[in-house]
Amino acid sequence: MGRDDWTDQANCKGVDTNLFFAERGGVVDINAAKAVCADCPVRAECLEAGRREEFGVWGGLSRRQRRNMGRKLVLPTHGTNRMSKLCIDGPGQTSCAACRRARAEYKHAHRTAEAS
Repeated sequence: MGRDDWTDQANCKGVDTNLFFAERGGVVDINAAKAVCADCPVRAECLEAGRREEFGVWGGLSRRQRRNMGRKLVLPTHGTNRMSKLCIDGPGQTSCAACRRARAEYKHAHRTAEAS
């Protein structure tokens, strides 16, 4: 799939790019940008395209998040602890129900293991 092919299908098509890229001295509203990306059908392609980009939100991830994922820049799936740290359900919210559940189960398992 070429770049033009996937960008035509992106949820952000037609959205003001300032949402994803801060103007000089500005701050990106990461939650608003992630909300647009949350259920995008071409999120993985966008993430791959933004792998080495220094600025902006790509595939629903900030530069720091992309950098922290390193070479394993693979989009985690919803309902996993790894995704729960990246997922948001909408502006001002934390994560989708499946990811909240996975995060709670992960924390519970680790508390139980530490108590033993």
